[in-house]
Amino acid sequence: MEERARRVTLVSCLLAAALFAAMGLGVAFSGRLIVGPFTHVEEVVVAASGYFHATGLVYGFMAAFVILVSAYQGWGRATPLLLVNLLRLAIVLAVGWTL
Repeated sequence: MEERARRVTLVSCLLAAALFAAMGLGVAFSGRLIVGPFTHVEEVVVAASGYFHATGLVYGFMAAFVILVSAYQGWGRATPLLLVNLLRLAIVLAVGWTL
């Protein structure tokens, strides 16, 4: 049964990552089209386009992460998730402090 659960998790992660990565690429490369109906101020359009370009590229990773979080909690193994999130927080803090 555990092998089946891992296979379902893997397929779900791959499917969600592919779907959300495709949507994220669409968002990343069409930032001007998304912002255009709301403002015509060039500085705002450039800033918002940059934001969408940066965040759109991680949609697939975030989708896979959410699926894995749910799977690990369902398996009763929340400790690895806590450790990974603490590592991610440490990296963000270190890079932010450096910048």
